[in-house]
Amino acid sequence: NRQAAFDELERANLRTALIGDISRLVSAMQAAQRGYLLTGATDLRVQYDAGQVALRTQLDALEAGSVRQSRREAIAEIKAAVDDWHTAVSIPLFRQVDTEGPGGAGLSDVVLRDGLPRLKRIESLVAQLSASLRDQSSTQVTVALASIENGMLV
Repeated sequence: NRQAAFDELERANLRTALIGDISRLVSAMQAAQRGYLLTGATDLRVQYDAGQVALRTQLDALEAGSVRQSRREAIAEIKAAVDDWHTAVSIPLFRQVDTEGPGGAGLSDVVLRDGLPRLKRIESLVAQLSASLRDQSSTQVTVALASIENGMLV
């Protein structure tokens, strides 16, 4: 029983780390996208693309460890929002930079009009999932610690 409590603490820590990684990846992708649009620097495009792959990997890992249907649905919603941002905003903007060069007319308008609302939605969905995980983890950690404590007293 004590080992199960330790295992639950480890899973809670892993979920917390994964959601933190997801938030950081979205921010890093946003910064790389902005930088690429302004400068056309290929390393920034590579960073964005690598972030896209890493984000999908982290979301898949979080989903694989989720037993609750509501959590899997929340993760699927985040994935869909990220795909929407990538397909509807990033790809067309990257194509424009590739053909017309960085800092082209209308790039900032598209980012503000189309990109920013999508990013805010992603951030909101991640924050909601994070709060849900934090609440659940807090409860599970409390139970696990009580179990460990009780086991140590016996």
